[in-house]
Amino acid sequence: MGTCALDYFKDRYRDFGWEPLAHRSAHSIRSVYRLVKDGRPAFYIKIYDPDTPVQKLVNRLRPRTLYEARMLERLRRSGIRVPSGAAHLRWKGASALVTEAVHPAHALWDEDRPSQAAILLDMAVELLQKGFFYTDLHAGNILLDQTGRPVLIDVYEIKPVARIRPRHIIELVSQVHSVYRLSDQDLTAALQKLGRHGKEAQLIGRIKQRSAEMHARRVGRWISRSLSEGSFSRLERGSAYTALVNRRYDVDIQALMGRLSQSDQKEIVEGAHDYTLSSFPRPGRWTGPWAIQGWKGLLTLYFNAIPCVEPVAAIVRRDRSSVLISTSAHDLPDLEAWLQARFAGMQYSEKRFFAATLGTTVGRMHARNIRHAELVCSLIKVGQDPLRFIFLPSVGVRQRRGLTSRERWSALIRLERSLPVPLGRTLKLVFLKAYAAAAGDDYRRVAREGGC
Repeated sequence: MGTCALDYFKDRYRDFGWEPLAHRSAHSIRSVYRLVKDGRPAFYIKIYDPDTPVQKLVNRLRPRTLYEARMLERLRRSGIRVPSGAAHLRWKGASALVTEAVHPAHALWDEDRPSQAAILLDMAVELLQKGFFYTDLHAGNILLDQTGRPVLIDVYEIKPVARIRPRHIIELVSQVHSVYRLSDQDLTAALQKLGRHGKEAQLIGRIKQRSAEMHARRVGRWISRSLSEGSFSRLERGSAYTALVNRRYDVDIQALMGRLSQSDQKEIVEGAHDYTLSSFPRPGRWTGPWAIQGWKGLLTLYFNAIPCVEPVAAIVRRDRSSVLISTSAHDLPDLEAWLQARFAGMQYSEKRFFAATLGTTVGRMHARNIRHAELVCSLIKVGQDPLRFIFLPSVGVRQRRGLTSRERWSALIRLERSLPVPLGRTLKLVFLKAYAAAAGDDYRRVAREGGC
């Protein structure tokens, strides 16, 4: 933020306290402040202060904030609740939009997830019904007033459209579905409100496909940010190593490296936590450190809410050999040992429940287009009460834009071949039916192509 522009805008509202809410960054030229008087928020000011001469010229000719001011008024006239515009200001290449504070109010983030999903889906339907398309619909852009009604507070990415087409519906509803995994019933009801009777199944299929793509891109951004200093990771450099450390865990990497040089420990205890260490040799010339690949694989599962041990740190030595640290599951048996010890004595109902639970777990992973190149039972731990399957670190986990049928069937065959006991045709069908339901696939096709 150029100080001259900020000083100019502050001078216009010198009687108010300025509380920063969103600072400009390398990815944004926007700053947001709350203006407070007598202990109560009175206004919000959003400032765009470009850096380059070209950006300044563009913002001078077509101020982003002026577009927002006009869109606020257009939305208000259509009946959509938005803050009232108070002023639009300019200073050379910078501009600012001042809106009246919605007070009292609270963030949609404060509500539980089902409430967030319902409010966002209703907002998507209302925008489409009134001829608007939005590319940035999320909980952070909505406040709830004192009566619980939603107020849309960021409208720059809203565009009026002459005709609402299927692509508008798919794109906007997918923004909600990609985060909250709406039920088919909720999606059907929303599509019917939009007059798409008879086309619900086709549109729901396209919404789910688009949602998976959106979620994969979002996870990809989170993983990329985890590879440097940020909100998830801290970067630590030592004389003989570089480490990425999950900020949730207080691990003394330097002391740990000293212990590793003296022994080949696999399990360690630090404070209140047990950790597992996976050591990797130096990779080939054109391959990245194996621990970093394992770190990214674990984060792929973690950010997709697939049960797994948590990534704690990835350490790369000078010679590019590396160590991946994860939370420990050493007290749990792996799936191979668990089946060898228990399968023969299990009731048939327990076997069916095991097969269905495993099918659902793998199906959820494939529904997110996650390819697991090492899907074998020795890399899966078994938890009890309730029964759950927890994935261990693997360098072969990646999220893709889509998985081919061949990739999915190969993964299922690899898993089946790794089982120490035969499931039999009936239990295999139970597994495949649960898998298909979780993956959003046709059960008959899965059973046919899966070899049953």
